[in-house]
Amino acid sequence: MSQTRGNFFFTNEKFIFTGGLLGVSNFAVKYSDIKELKLVNVGGLIPIIPTGIKVTCLNPENGKTVKHKCSVMKRKVWIEYLREKAGL
Repeated sequence: MSQTRGNFFFTNEKFIFTGGLLGVSNFAVKYSDIKELKLVNVGGLIPIIPTGIKVTCLNPENGKTVKHKCSVMKRKVWIEYLREKAGL
């Protein structure tokens, strides 16, 4: 119902998020598997905080599309960085 705090890591090959209660919100995605990036709002019942990024990517294990939402300051800067790394 609210934002999940965590840490972001940008490696040569992957975008990684670690955080949430007991690591529930952890994800790692190869830049090459990212299919779409969108700016979104995050928050509780009414998502109004403008810090979100939605990452749509391919799950290489099952071939299905997966969507992750995460919150980061300067989201426009980071979304452009991710677009460049993903070749979008």
